[in-house]
Amino acid sequence: MRRLAGLLALALLAGCATTGTNGTTRPGLAAVEVDGDTLVYRGPIEAWGFEQAHALLEMDVGIRRLAIASGGGSIEIGMLLGALVRDHGLDVRILAPGCYSSCANYVFPAGRRKTIDPGAVVAWHGSAIQERWDVPDEHEEALELYLAEARARQAAFFRSIGVDEQVTVIGQQLGCACTWFLTAEDMARFGIRDVEVPPGYAATQVAVDDQANVRLLELPATLPPPPAF
Repeated sequence: MRRLAGLLALALLAGCATTGTNGTTRPGLAAVEVDGDTLVYRGPIEAWGFEQAHALLEMDVGIRRLAIASGGGSIEIGMLLGALVRDHGLDVRILAPGCYSSCANYVFPAGRRKTIDPGAVVAWHGSAIQERWDVPDEHEEALELYLAEARARQAAFFRSIGVDEQVTVIGQQLGCACTWFLTAEDMARFGIRDVEVPPGYAATQVAVDDQANVRLLELPATLPPPPAF
């Protein structure tokens, strides 16, 4: 699994970088720049984008906020980017069309104050603690070894930000074959607080083709127990 992940990372990291006066971008991948007191990140959660964000934060002590639009990406890099947000005490602003997968899991909840723009959503669809993984039989043993490490790191990360990691799998536990988002009140049930959502957030229509199965998840009064490993 590590070899497979490494090959995928190399594929994502391929390409030519171009540098501007206040940020860096690569065609088709993450674009990272500074706009006033805001670090702006658009694109996948991957090593190159994280490295640029880290470098800009180290250079510019005036950054107070991360504005991000991302479809997600690596579990490990998501936690690293979330740790940057946590350690620098950044507010997080979610740009349209939104923050999905590892962005929702690790970056959004790490923010000090969190704002979601009109037309954007924060949506989850699983994490290292999900119970079902569709992999060929020959990779199952390697996957289990990888997940044992990833689950331990993920648990430690969520403890560090005071958030219940069950938020990353609650839709699966409730039988939602979807990518789900939550009201601010339901986010708070998992410890994700200080969230400002736009008017009509619960009825947000996602206008991105590959996110067509995104919908609001209505939680029951009593939640199922978290996954146990």
